[in-house]
Amino acid sequence: MDTQRRWIGYDTIKLIVALILIILLLVLFLQGQWQAPGLAQAPAGASPDNPAAAAASTATPLPPADTAAAATATLPMPSATPLPVEPTATVLPPSPTATALAPTPTPAAAAKAEPTATPQAQAAAADCPKAQPARLTVGKQGRVLANLNLRKAAGMDQPVLLVSLPGSVVDVIGGPTCGPYQNSAYLWWNVKTKDGTTGWSAEASLSKNSYFLEPVQ
Repeated sequence: MDTQRRWIGYDTIKLIVALILIILLLVLFLQGQWQAPGLAQAPAGASPDNPAAAAASTATPLPPADTAAAATATLPMPSATPLPVEPTATVLPPSPTATALAPTPTPAAAAKAEPTATPQAQAAAADCPKAQPARLTVGKQGRVLANLNLRKAAGMDQPVLLVSLPGSVVDVIGGPTCGPYQNSAYLWWNVKTKDGTTGWSAEASLSKNSYFLEPVQ
C-alpha cells in the first residue's frame, strides 16, 4: 500500500516537472515570435552610459545612392500650371485712304472757260484787226468787270447814257461794230441793262488782254 502511494507521488512530481518544462518552452517560443526579425540587435558597446552608440544603433540606414535616385525618378513630377496669357491688342495696319485727284478739265470745260465768238463776231473782228479778240455772243449775257460807259451809239464821241458798275449783268442784243480809235480800235456791242436801257459799250480796252465785259457762262 505504501509502495503504491509513493509511486503515485513520484508520478505527480514528474507530471509537474513536465508541465513546467512545457511552460518554459512556450515562453521561449513566444519570446522568439515577439522579437521582429528585421530589427537590428543592439551593438555590443551600447549601454545607457554610451548614448552615441545607442543613437547609432537606432539610426535608420540610408539607402544606396542609385536606389535613392531610382526612387526619385519614379516619383511623378508636378506639372507646371500654365499662367493665363494676357490678351494683347492687335494693331491693325492703317487702311489706305483714297487720294482725291483734281479733275482734269475736259475739252468742253476748256471751251467754256475760253469762249469763242460767233462767226459774225469773228467776221467783225477780222475787219477790225487792231481790236482785242471778241468773246461775247449775241443772245447771251455779259458781266461788267469795271466802270463802263453805256453810250448812245458806237464811238468814243457818242454821248454817255449811264455808267454800268462792276458785277452788273447786261444782255447782248447786237454787234459787234469796229470803232477805230487813235492807233488801235474798239469792238462795240449793243447791250441792254436790267432797267431796260439800251446802248453801246466797248468790250475791251486798247491794251492787250484787258477786257471791260466777259461772257456769262
